[in-house]
Amino acid sequence: MVKRFWKQFLPVFTSNGQKLARQSFQNLFTISWSPAGSNHLEEEEATFFQWEWWIMVIEEKEVDHTLEEVLVFVTKTDCLPPLGFLQSCRIDFYTRSQEVGAYPMHQRAV
Repeated sequence: MVKRFWKQFLPVFTSNGQKLARQSFQNLFTISWSPAGSNHLEEEEATFFQWEWWIMVIEEKEVDHTLEEVLVFVTKTDCLPPLGFLQSCRIDFYTRSQEVGAYPMHQRAV
């Protein structure tokens, strides 16, 4: 089937060559915020502001990094899969008193 209709399968098996845009990059993430009114929410918002600022600086080419490089760090791939990821990337916050989850980590889909 693939050999016969190879042109229709090209987008699935090849990169489209488009650069990753900030908005499509940010849409990959689900954020796990603390409950409204909690003591940690304000700190999380400040941290997330820095994340958004960094992504903007990357997109505007003010640093020597690309969104594709960040994507590799987060997902181990440098382009968006044609059919998307099985699940969104998740941003979890932690407090300095927590030892679990204090560093970036990869969780496998179940």
